[in-house]
Amino acid sequence: MGVNLPAHLVVIKGTTMWRGAGAGYAAIDSGTLLQMMGRAGRPGFDTSGTAVIMTDVSRKTFYENMDGPGAKFLESQLLARLVEKMNVEISQGVIQNSNQCVRWLKSTFFFSRVRKNPQKYAIKGTTEHELEEYLLETCKKALADLEEAKIIDIREDRSTVLPNVASHVMSYHLVDFASMKLFMSLPHDSGPVQILQVLAQCGELQHPIRRSEKNALNAVHKVVKYKLDQDIKFRVQTPSQKAFILLQASIGQHYLEDFSLRQEMTQIVDISQRLLKAIEDYSVRGSLHGAVALESLLLRRSLATSLWGPSDGVLNQVSRLNNLTELS
Repeated sequence: MGVNLPAHLVVIKGTTMWRGAGAGYAAIDSGTLLQMMGRAGRPGFDTSGTAVIMTDVSRKTFYENMDGPGAKFLESQLLARLVEKMNVEISQGVIQNSNQCVRWLKSTFFFSRVRKNPQKYAIKGTTEHELEEYLLETCKKALADLEEAKIIDIREDRSTVLPNVASHVMSYHLVDFASMKLFMSLPHDSGPVQILQVLAQCGELQHPIRRSEKNALNAVHKVVKYKLDQDIKFRVQTPSQKAFILLQASIGQHYLEDFSLRQEMTQIVDISQRLLKAIEDYSVRGSLHGAVALESLLLRRSLATSLWGPSDGVLNQVSRLNNLTELS
């Protein structure tokens, strides 16, 4: 994926891949297969191409019809992320009023699919006027959500849209709408526990809990620095609790035997670095909560170094050597 590697012949040796201990082997989706097959016969490199799919007999008919009359049309997924995408355009000054918002929406793949398949998007009418009304209402709802969250401002005449600091931070750091609202709600005296709890609630960091990993998560919860519950019988049950524990497991260097858990922990740490930078930027430029910005910076450093603080380093185990020792 993402590598320009054209070829004349593409052989796909098997149509299943390992999805982790909880899911096992699962079929590769048709979109990924088409992307792999698309490397054969690239325009400008070749005049034709051949793709060979090696699969089970039970799946043969499915792959034979994958690009035939029974193939499904690609539909737009913009509505699920409309608020985030629209905020980017507002932050960049592309959208400054509702009319420009409708005009922008008409330039997307979403609009072309709305015209060809209105039932898919729950549109009753099919005339140009009805489609225009639908687009306008869709834009107004997204703008109202952003205004209610104080991410943008809409002037009293309801015609001019202005981005706030939160809009620029959300756009620059690729933060989800729900996550940005959580960041904006952080109190001025938030400490590392509160920030970790907010991070754990972000959808970007949440992974489902598999039955096979519950024992490992419960064991790690007993040794991490901040507990979700002091009750010794506490059991991890939600994705946010899992994220809260994995963040601390990374900082505390607690080893996890489960490969899938280690992979998810690495992903969570990488994404958390970006989200913590967003909290830091908003605290400096938006809410002006300097303490929150400092705590976010320290947490970013902890995740990068796998140390809670300067006193946790390996060299501090050496007698008469600590973080105050100066290099000669």
